[in-house]
Amino acid sequence: MPFRIFRTFLNNERTIQQLSDSTPIRLAAKAIVRGMAKVEEKVEKVEIGKKLEKFKSIYEEEYQKALKK
Repeated sequence: MPFRIFRTFLNNERTIQQLSDSTPIRLAAKAIVRGMAKVEEKVEKVEIGKKLEKFKSIYEEEYQKALKK
């Protein structure tokens, strides 16, 4: 029952417009966008392929050493 009231409240276009115009919602949206941009920037800087290749080669070497024992 409370979810139905909440869903009806959020389906109201006027309510959504008022929420989107409020300062806390705008600040939260800006923070989320900034955070996503920072994460994307950091992911681009990290070269995952090279790290995976290095991990794979070390793993294979250790596996071969273990087989020889």
